[in-house]
Amino acid sequence: PAAPAAAKGYPLEAQGWGAKQGGNMWQVRWAEDWSYLKDPSKRKSPFDPLKYIPLNESGDVYVSLSNELRVRSNTITNPGLIPGSHSQQQYLL
Repeated sequence: PAAPAAAKGYPLEAQGWGAKQGGNMWQVRWAEDWSYLKDPSKRKSPFDPLKYIPLNESGDVYVSLSNELRVRSNTITNPGLIPGSHSQQQYLL
């Protein structure tokens, strides 16, 4: 569904749509509406074909693929209460 205009004096984030990340990208994936990509002339990004994959001839039913980058960093100071420098672990999940 397309996000509605701010109603009742509350921003979209407070209405349950979550924060917008720019363009049609939302932090909550269910708020994204990629149906406009049914028109091939509106596809600008090389990833747009992954956002709109029609499942029937009319294109009314489609699947949208997404990705997510998870970065994690752990900093541990005095593990086991042993004096010394801290250790740092970084992960790309």
